[in-house]
Amino acid sequence: KPRGGRRPKYDWPKAVVDVYGLIERGELKPQVQADIERALVIQLTDGDDGPDESTARPYAKLIWEESRKP
Repeated sequence: KPRGGRRPKYDWPKAVVDVYGLIERGELKPQVQADIERALVIQLTDGDDGPDESTARPYAKLIWEESRKP
């Protein structure tokens, strides 16, 4: 059954996987969580339209915590 409602503006699941992949492959070596926030914004920016870093923060926190695990 089709779900109603507005489609999300950004594909957060894909962006999270993409950025985590960059970290795993060694293409992104974040020193602080803000590095991940910026990477997410870059992944989701289309032209001049992209989310704020504060919007990316909850997603970046998840990636940061997971990437810091031994």
